[in-house]
Parts: sequence; C-alpha cells; structure tokens
Amino acid sequence: MCLIARDGAAEHKSDPGDSLPATPDLDAAVIRGLVHRHAACRGVSVAVQARVDSTNSRLLQQLGDVHGRVLVAQCQSRGRGRRGKVWHSPPGGGVYLSVGWRLAGRGARPLLSMMSALAVLRALNALLSPGLVRLKWPNDVLANGRKLAGILLECRPGTGDAARAQQWVIGLGLNVRLPQTLLQDIDPPCIDLATLVPTPPPVNELVAALIVHIVTLLQGVGQDPVCRPGWLAEWRRHDACAGRDAELLFADRCIFGRVEGVDDMGRLCLRVGSRLEHFSAGSLRLRSV
Repeated sequence: MCLIARDGAAEHKSDPGDSLPATPDLDAAVIRGLVHRHAACRGVSVAVQARVDSTNSRLLQQLGDVHGRVLVAQCQSRGRGRRGKVWHSPPGGGVYLSVGWRLAGRGARPLLSMMSALAVLRALNALLSPGLVRLKWPNDVLANGRKLAGILLECRPGTGDAARAQQWVIGLGLNVRLPQTLLQDIDPPCIDLATLVPTPPPVNELVAALIVHIVTLLQGVGQDPVCRPGWLAEWRRHDACAGRDAELLFADRCIFGRVEGVDDMGRLCLRVGSRLEHFSAGSLRLRSV
C-alpha cells in the first residue's frame, strides 16, 4: 500500500510474485534490533523484502497465525488502498509495511483502524516535532492538511487456538521522499516527510519506530479496545476534522454535514441538518475552509 493514489488500474511491468533480496536501505537485522529493545515487541518477527506485490496480500496468504508478524518492503508492484483504489509504491519513496494482529472484542474494525493511525502519529511526533501531524477519520495521517500516511485494514478468520478471535492485517503506507511530478499529480493532495523536514529520519529507525508504536499501543489496549478508552481521548485531541464541513462519500451517494468528532465505538459523528448521524464506513472529504 502507498499514498500515491491514482484512479484506475496501475501499470505493472514486473512479475507481481517476484521478490528480491533486501536492499541496503532496509536492513532487517537493524530493524529487529531496534524493535526488540522494547519489552512489548520481543515476540514480534520482522521480515524485509525489496519488492512484493503487496505486503498485505503476502501476510494474508501466509499459513497459520500471523499475529505479531511484520513484513516490510522497499516497493510494491500491486499495492492496494482503501475502497478499491490502486496505490503506487515507488522504490525508496516511502515506508510500506504490514503488521499481523489478533483481536477480538466489540466493533474491532473501526477502532483498530483508528488505533493504527494514532500509533503512526505517536511515532512521528517522537521522531520529528510534536504537533506536526494530525488525524483524519478513520485512519489518515495529515500534515499541512495533506495526506502523509494511511492505513489499509484487512481481516481473515482466526485459526487454531485463536479461532474465536479475528486475525487482522494492518497495512501502512507513509510518504518519505516522492518525485515532485507524482506529488503534483495526486488527488487528494499528499505530502511527504522530505517536504516537512530537511532530513527525514534514517529509514531503519523510522520503520522500527512505526512498528514499536503500533505494537505497543495494540498490546496496551488488550483484546477489547472499547474497555480501554484512554487512547480514544488522545485520538480526539489530534482530530483534524471536528468542527469542519465535510462530505462523506459512498459508492452510491454523498452526504454533506459538519463533523462533530467520533463516538466511543469509533463511528464518525456528522451533523446533517438538525440530525446527528453516526457512520462506521465511508470516505470523508473535508471541504475547503
């Protein structure tokens, strides 16, 4: 998955099943060492490949329990985004990784999606400067009002002892250094780290920080995020949408209203005329101020 989104099909000249040895830029041993310094992450496995079709697809295809497995790629030939979009992932242009996680509890999908975005925000605040990024429901990370990172969340049935839970794959795309021609051609507008800071963090440190913050947050909330609402209050403090006029897009309709935050189940609260309505799905587009 990546944040260079274009409507329609992407052109793929490489074999989508190909994978290459890890490039010098991404060093699995370095990433593992940084991740395993943290007690909550010592059971996490990290694999690095230079090119895959999709990090999410690869984890979904693996046999057995994917809980705690992380796959990182230098590029993807068939990256995927939300709502069926095709995402282009150029080599070295961003961070492309997927995390396998097992989670039960009520309404896991919207909350897991929001938690993952919050973890990305925490990592970037720690590496860069606090307040640089904000969140857009359900799982986009914004900087200067433009999309910096996004999450693709997919589910598969649990297996073995985890059959009562669901196994999720959390795909993350974070723009690091994109060609200007691509940045200018993206709709909705995007941004990369190189535009925000003179020198983006070294890629291995960046990848490790993202993994650590995702895993640490998910470990902290346990199996039912509804019962651990502290993270949601933090998410609301970084909400870029509350009080903004917006349109919520579906395949067959568009709803206009004013965003009034999110409820405790992670649903978008949208004031439509005199009614306050709640939505657990849809693509939110903020209207110009």
